[in-house]
Amino acid sequence: MFRFKLLPIAVVLLLYTAYLHSQPVMQAEQNENLTGLIGNYYLSYIYNGYDVEWTQIFKRIFTYKENMKPLDFVQQSRLISGWTNTLKYVYAYNNNDSLESIIEMEANLNEFFNSRMTYFTYDEAGNVIERLTKNWYGDYWANFSKGIFNYNSSGNVLESVYQTWLGDSWVNVQKNAFTYLHDTLITEQLNYNWVDSLWSYSFKAILDYDNFGNVIEQRTCSWTDSTWSNNNREKRQFDENGNLKEVVYETWAGDNWVYTGKNVYTFNDNDLVIEVNNFQWADSVWVPNVKVSIDYNDNDRMTYSVRKTWTNQSWENDTQSFYQYDNDEWLTEFKKQRWSNGNWSNNTMLGYEYNETGVDEQDMTNLKGITSSPNPFVQTTTISYLMEKPGYTETGIYDIEGNFVMSLDKGWKEQGSQNVVFDASSLPQGTYICKVQCGKTTISEKLLLIK
Repeated sequence: MFRFKLLPIAVVLLLYTAYLHSQPVMQAEQNENLTGLIGNYYLSYIYNGYDVEWTQIFKRIFTYKENMKPLDFVQQSRLISGWTNTLKYVYAYNNNDSLESIIEMEANLNEFFNSRMTYFTYDEAGNVIERLTKNWYGDYWANFSKGIFNYNSSGNVLESVYQTWLGDSWVNVQKNAFTYLHDTLITEQLNYNWVDSLWSYSFKAILDYDNFGNVIEQRTCSWTDSTWSNNNREKRQFDENGNLKEVVYETWAGDNWVYTGKNVYTFNDNDLVIEVNNFQWADSVWVPNVKVSIDYNDNDRMTYSVRKTWTNQSWENDTQSFYQYDNDEWLTEFKKQRWSNGNWSNNTMLGYEYNETGVDEQDMTNLKGITSSPNPFVQTTTISYLMEKPGYTETGIYDIEGNFVMSLDKGWKEQGSQNVVFDASSLPQGTYICKVQCGKTTISEKLLLIK
């Protein structure tokens, strides 16, 4: 989904989950919304472009366990003398095969040395309750920072506390508290700073939903002079299929809300965004600003996008992007070009390789045939799928915008049919997506909850 403004809500949750992401994410991958298109790659190249030329600048190498969880990651930079080590991550797991620690190492003269270690502690439900970070000082690990997390019955964070090591003790820095609707949908996020040995308000985000669980309004506030002051607001509209069709952005101008921008989304028959139009509010009218057009392949994967800007009363080219995929529809190449002096000039390219040498495609674990019954359903439904070969799977529920709602099941599965029960009694009615992932293969099913 293309957005021209980032959504501020749940920033802390996004940062928190990023620590558990097995693949270090390049800024370009984040900026271009590529993370959901990338599988568990073994090798990746990053290129800078100039005119019609491409120059390799980074190489990333992963090794994995049999269940495709990472063991180590190495990043190298391209110098005149060749590839030189710059960064390495080493992953370790506990007896439940949950990520226990990540050791980050930096290179000097091509040799790796310890830099930082992050250690994770879990509760019985598999939720991270503590994230401890230590820095390496010559010959020992020293405490640096700590995050402490509490959860509700649905596995969503109720409170997160962040501390730093000062002298010989932990000192509070920041705290976030979350309020939910039906234990799943965030209605309020409160951010606190530690000031004079007390928690002091800093930031607040408030969300309102429709009957289908879609966010229809989002408002942010800052704590100023012992009172909450409005900052920004987003108002959203959805079509009959639950697709986001319009977002209006507003800012608080002292005593009233003032328009700043607007996004209008156009969808195809498969509910995929094919055009995004961004408008700016000027002289009491909506003025065209940016337009993005998108093409897809037969498997609903994005293959091409072009961004244009409104200049001198006409649309002018700005950037264009190309996407290529393997047989499992994981991204193998992303290429971006910029419009310059009447021609397209190379800008950024990323390449991904997924098959380890000596491993044939037919030997890799795969998923097939996901179904649900009943669907639509009132309270519970059974998700069924086929494991062609044994493998580690994770099954989760997402809302229509792709936001994570809850985990249903995870673990090693034998070959054959699998069934997972989805109890939605605590969720509001609406459309949900069930995703099952095994290795670099993901299958999904759209579910309609009726109450």
